[in-house]
Amino acid sequence: MLVGEGPHAAKLAARAAGDARITFVGPRRGEDLATVMASADLFVSPSETETFGNTVVEAQASGLPVVVANRGAAPENMRHGVTGLAVDARRPEALAAAIVSLLEDARTRARMGQAAALFARRYDMKRAAEGTFQEYRRFLDERALAATVSRAAQANPPPTSWDRRSLSANDPAGAPAGASSVAADAERVA
Repeated sequence: MLVGEGPHAAKLAARAAGDARITFVGPRRGEDLATVMASADLFVSPSETETFGNTVVEAQASGLPVVVANRGAAPENMRHGVTGLAVDARRPEALAAAIVSLLEDARTRARMGQAAALFARRYDMKRAAEGTFQEYRRFLDERALAATVSRAAQANPPPTSWDRRSLSANDPAGAPAGASSVAADAERVA
């Protein structure tokens, strides 16, 4: 059963047309999604672009072992070899092998499912949202500080050695103050 939607859904449905083992049910939410997950043996999410991986956490909370892409956010929300498997989703044979290995091994699937349910308990959406907002605030504060420093630097550029406002009385040609005395010191040493 394939749940959800995405840019490749139509292509996948066309490839699977006529195969009675594959059913596309589209997006599901709430109790309907919980019912689907309760009837599943495992959860597979090969997306490398998922920004948080909430579905991975939800699946684990339902007691499902997960098979996820080893890139993106999903591997951060599971424990490879404990709550599921993280594989190179760019290699279809690796993804298929991980799925088949869990489907054929009920004991490992059950052990990972139990570990997944325990692991998912550590997630608190309110705490996760607050953490995200804290990161946004930190980023914005850093940008505001950088902008303030940049504006101050543009308004008051530091003097360069030839752009000093105070010139030596002995060197009206524009040399920095003190340059004549350094030259004089050099002549005395020589």
